[in-house]
Amino acid sequence: MNTIEERKKGIYAQQELTFISKQGKIIYTLIQSTPIYTGGQYSGSISMLLDITEKRRAEEQLRLSEQKYRIVFENNPLPMLIAEYPGRNFVAVNNAFLEKFGYRKDELEKMTITKLRRPEEVGESDEVAKLLVRDHHFSKQLYLRKKDGTDLLFDVQISEIFIENKMVYLTSTRDITEQVKAEKELTAINEQLKELTIYLQEIREDERKSISREIHDELGQQLTALKLDLSWMNRKVPTGNEPVLSKMKSALELVDGTLQTIRRIAGELRPSMLDDLGLAEAIRWQTNQFEKRNRNRNQF
Repeated sequence: MNTIEERKKGIYAQQELTFISKQGKIIYTLIQSTPIYTGGQYSGSISMLLDITEKRRAEEQLRLSEQKYRIVFENNPLPMLIAEYPGRNFVAVNNAFLEKFGYRKDELEKMTITKLRRPEEVGESDEVAKLLVRDHHFSKQLYLRKKDGTDLLFDVQISEIFIENKMVYLTSTRDITEQVKAEKELTAINEQLKELTIYLQEIREDERKSISREIHDELGQQLTALKLDLSWMNRKVPTGNEPVLSKMKSALELVDGTLQTIRRIAGELRPSMLDDLGLAEAIRWQTNQFEKRNRNRNQF
């Protein structure tokens, strides 16, 4: 506090004082005293009392907020950094950043954040700066280079913040190298499984086609030959031999029924019209057959 003797010498006085109101509230004040001279002689001073309670509280809240922010920043498990633009120099980094990228703090003080980019991508930093100026925020997957030259893929989030009345940019990074690699491998495996499924389906269709052809051609031909033989034998049986004629008729009906069954099975395995007329006609035929079978079941 300036003394009266000091104010007599023209020294301007200013100091903060704390008072307690009648209600028991703390009031922070700033007292400014200006010396007054009359006829060249010191005659007193004028003092002005300013209530700075809200200002002090705001400063305290800001100090606590920045203190909490720094605690969260330093202890965050994600690599984080604070940088200035347009110089792109490092303001601060957390321990996770140092551990991930392998640098020391004194090394970062001599670097800019462009050192983290791959040489062929350094030019993209200008685009990032433009987006930050325009949107105050930036989000993208970027490759960042460690001190040992290893390139890792990160999910990068940059936001504009104010610390100690200075605008800086907080960058949070999340290493997604292994995640993206696993996703690519999973996609490749799925593609291989898809190709294998198609291949197995083609093999199954080929097998169905082969079995259908063998049933239709081989068994059909054999049963047709058997029917011809039975028909010849039926004609040779004397007219009056009813038991034999009845058996021959039953045998011929059985052969006809078996031929129809063979055609049905062969058609269900692989409709011949699928190769002759195409998929649409084959589907239409299968639909008609399904409707016929259902009608027959409903009749019973």
